[in-house]
Amino acid sequence: DYNFPVPGHTYNQAVIISNDGTVTESALLAGYKTDGQLFAPTFVPGGIFAGGSNYYSTAAGFPTIAPGANESFLVTYNVPTGIPVGTSVVFKDSTAYAAPMSNWLTDYSPWNNVNYFTTTVIGPYDPNFKEVSPKGRGASGIIFTSDSVLEYMVHFQNTGTATAENIVVIDTLDNNLNAATLRPVYMSGKCKVTLNQVGAYKIATFTFPDINLPTATAEPVTSNGMFTYTVHTKPGLAIGSTFQNSASIYFDYNAPIKTNKTLNTLGSAAGVPSVGATQESFTVYPNPANNTFNAIITSAATATGDLKVCDITGRTLITKTVNTQTGTQTVAVDVNHLAPGTYFVTYSANGATTTQKLVIIK
Repeated sequence: DYNFPVPGHTYNQAVIISNDGTVTESALLAGYKTDGQLFAPTFVPGGIFAGGSNYYSTAAGFPTIAPGANESFLVTYNVPTGIPVGTSVVFKDSTAYAAPMSNWLTDYSPWNNVNYFTTTVIGPYDPNFKEVSPKGRGASGIIFTSDSVLEYMVHFQNTGTATAENIVVIDTLDNNLNAATLRPVYMSGKCKVTLNQVGAYKIATFTFPDINLPTATAEPVTSNGMFTYTVHTKPGLAIGSTFQNSASIYFDYNAPIKTNKTLNTLGSAAGVPSVGATQESFTVYPNPANNTFNAIITSAATATGDLKVCDITGRTLITKTVNTQTGTQTVAVDVNHLAPGTYFVTYSANGATTTQKLVIIK
């Protein structure tokens, strides 16, 4: 998100492709797919992505990216006036270092070559905000031990009456994060990053000298700035450990603007089941899904369970009775008739209930 989708307004995304390797890449291919709920996008710079019917791919030479460098594209939508607030909008993008794109799995680290991104249509909002990926499930942002790297993105916009010459963002890292692993990923302008110990906390400072950020009134798009960084969670944390984070944004000599606070909570490897006689391990794959997904269930005993798929309002759309044996089994579920969006899959057996979030993209 460069900003958020608001009905009747312009929504901007930043698509960022980074070269995390050691070899210059000069023949990259990229693809970008929408779920069709917003109007057709425009790309800046133009001429690189082309297509239609909700899928766009590189039509011209992709810029060469040196090791450690990145290339960004601004994607702009005019949000329909009638789209309901709370609607989940899903995007998929992918990249490969050589043709054809189907060879992306030959990369040394292929899974960071694909990205499924979900944003939510909202009402008016503060343009100075912070995001975390993965967002996690529910209000407490449940993540799992496999989500050992969190990516934070801080957004800021000059809503004042004069150009902001210098901007400083102070970010206090949660003590459950390994500050030594902090790695800047993308900066919208020239930025100096420092890390200091202040008392019991690690403080990351992001300084944008001479950024000369114009006002939102004069330049609605270029009055925005942002940066992203990744940081590892500390190993061996107890289930229930939390990761809270916010930032303070200083525009020249003005008082700081405090962003919202992001929250993640460490759950078990298979989700957060309710207390029951026999706990079941339950995951869904692939996620996001297209026409079908698999419910992968590991049972400690023979059981008859109930599998349900609900929408975000809690309305049950699919019910399925599942007879499991001791061990792991896979149950295929047809979701071809469901519209793209976010759903919740619940499996109940032996007095325990586990819920997983499912994204459908078509």
